[in-house]
Parts: sequence; structure tokens; C-alpha cells
Amino acid sequence: MKTFLGASSAVVMPAMSATHAVYRTLNAILGKASGSNIVTTNLEHPAVGDSTYTLAKTYDKQRRVARVDPDTGRVSPEAILRLVDRQTDALAFVHGSNVTGAIADVKAIAAEARRLNPDMFIIVDGVQYASHHWVGFDDLGVDAYVFSPYKIFTIKGFGFAALSDRLAQLPHWSLRGHDVTNWTLGSSGESLYAAWSSVVDYLEWLGSHISPAGSRPERIAAAMSSSGHHTSSLLELLIHGYPGLPGLKSIEGVRLHAMADGIQDRLGLALFEIDGIGAEAATEAYLHHGVVVSFRTRDAYTKHTLEGLGLQEGIRVSTCHYTAPDEIEHFLRVTASIASAARR
Repeated sequence: MKTFLGASSAVVMPAMSATHAVYRTLNAILGKASGSNIVTTNLEHPAVGDSTYTLAKTYDKQRRVARVDPDTGRVSPEAILRLVDRQTDALAFVHGSNVTGAIADVKAIAAEARRLNPDMFIIVDGVQYASHHWVGFDDLGVDAYVFSPYKIFTIKGFGFAALSDRLAQLPHWSLRGHDVTNWTLGSSGESLYAAWSSVVDYLEWLGSHISPAGSRPERIAAAMSSSGHHTSSLLELLIHGYPGLPGLKSIEGVRLHAMADGIQDRLGLALFEIDGIGAEAATEAYLHHGVVVSFRTRDAYTKHTLEGLGLQEGIRVSTCHYTAPDEIEHFLRVTASIASAARR
């Protein structure tokens, strides 16, 4: 995990899931903190959204929430940083949104937050981002980076947090016989680690075709960096299409959401709706054409984000490093067909 995240200086905490990892991390921070508030956004997965809500109540802290811009699907650095002060115990936010695809400039936000309050702790939810891009934890300047391997070909059942030494030294749930920086709590099945090790081996193999002379860490970094470039190229095709084949931005009857400022600094996903057909029904229609997309509704996972965007529901299409351009072409043709049928 250290190699995958570029976290040579980190302490790694294994957990049951990314959500579990965030709860444990934030609980340890607030258990010793003397400030009065925590800062987050309404673009968060419940891993951060609900943990900050629950633990703010537990520890009697004010929970300050920076708001997403419904047009761009982003929370601006300014919106986050204006809520940070000398009484802020923790700042927790997402690196890349699994709803809008917006990527936050973690390094810049962390640096300015540290200037405002050097003593605060910074937690980043990297579950969506780390599956498609190189992370480089050592260079981010944050205290915790949370990741869940199931997002990148591995089975569900475990998650991790890379912790700074300062955070790792905090009192936390642990076994009395463990060293103070050992955050292992119970035992995970060996099959989970075997599966994850196979994925990392695969990424090294993939990187060997890009950086053949590199070390294992360099090859993995090369694989993930190339993945990010590839999915950015796919997003260009998704949104703008091909000659003679319109992208999501131009297909009649399709409403593209939260991308008014363009495709820069985004993950390879898009949120949209099709006039005349609900998101769940559209998902089924796609499946009939061999295309897998997901629908988002105001449920426990995305209610707060969709409310912030002013939406009731949406369709999400996602790409990965193995997605080919001809699959994007097929998706766009299917989308145009579904949109046309929905207008009749």
C-alpha cells in the first residue's frame, strides 16, 4: 500500500473499509483536539460526510460545510479555506468526486490550510481518485489519505489510511501490546491481501511497458500516471464526441450536469440525465445494449451532494484505464438512441 500511494514515510492503518478508516482517524483526532470546529464539504461520500457529522456531535464541535458550485460540480479552495481558522481541529475533503468527477488541488489547499492553522489535521478521501491517478502521498502535505482497493479490481472487505507520523502518534483504538503507531485492530483475511498484492503486481507489469528501466515504485507510478492521462483523453471523447458523432454535451435530449467550466482537472466520469426517461430506467436501457452505467438518487450515499447540485437523480458513466475509445463511441451511439426513443 505504501508503494501504491507513494507513501514511504507513512504509517498504514488497515480497516474494514474506507468509511471505517475515516471514522477511526477522525475519532482519534477529535479525542485529543482542543479546538471548536471541523471543516468539510457537501461534495463528500458519507465516509467523510457522515463521520464528520456524527463525530462533531459526539465531541461537541461545530461542523462547517463548504458548498459545491452546482454549475461546475466543484468546491472551490476559497470556499473551503474561508471556513478554516485557529480553532479548526480537522479539515476533511475528497480528492476526486465520485459524483461530479471534480478533482481538488489537495497540495495547494493543504499548504494554505497549514498557513492558517499549522496545528490542524487534514484528512483526504482518495477512494475515487487513487483508482485512476498517481497519488504521491509524501508530497501532498496531508495527515491521512484514505483508500479502498475494491475500486481498482480488488474484492470488497478492507480499506486503508496512510497516516502522517504526527497523526499516527495520537491515542487510538488499539491492542495494549501493540506499539503506539500500530493501528492494526483485529485480523483481515489473507485472501484480501493476496488479491491486493496481485493488483499491485499487475500495475508494476503495466508500468514496465512505460518505464522499463524503472524500479518497482517507479513502474507503479508510471502506470497510474498513464491511467490518469488515458482517462482524461476518454473524457474528452465522452463530452465532445467524434467527427460526425456528438458527445454528451451535444446530444439532443441529454443534459450534462456540473461541468460548466470544462473537463480540466476531472476524473474520467460524467453525470447527466436524458429527457423523458428516469435515471434507473435509463440504466436498464443501457444494459440492454451491453453498456454498464450507474444511477444516482437521493439515497444515503449521494443525497447531500445531489441536493447541493439541485438534482433529484442522475446517470453516471465512468471510464478506467482499460476502457477503449471504441467503447466510448458505442456508448455515445447508444445514448443518442435512448434519447431519441425517449422523445417519441
